[in-house]
Amino acid sequence: MSNVKISSAGVADFAIVQDIAKKTFYETFSSSNSEQTMQDYLFTSFSDEKGRQSYRFFIFYCP
Repeated sequence: MSNVKISSAGVADFAIVQDIAKKTFYETFSSSNSEQTMQDYLFTSFSDEKGRQSYRFFIFYCP
């Protein structure tokens, strides 16, 4: 069994967290939606700016 390390993600980890979120969303909902619908949603909902705004809000309210 491999060792697993769990740690808090910081601002420097934003790109990694965003990538995990995109992949998880895609794997969860792609079978129920067209490829174009998925790509459109990922582009608008997981943009860097939108993600950073959500991340800053979360960090501010959930220290």
